[in-house]
Amino acid sequence: MIGPKVEYINPANTITSKAFSQMVSVTGPHKTIYIGGAECSR
Repeated sequence: MIGPKVEYINPANTITSKAFSQMVSVTGPHKTIYIGGAECSR
């Protein structure tokens, strides 16, 4: 049995870091997309 396919997505216009990804897509029997985000106001 092959495990799920995990894809880390960082769109060009977002902050990039080795510590996190903006989105993660997990594809197995179904596809789930996790979207991270934080809003900062100064």
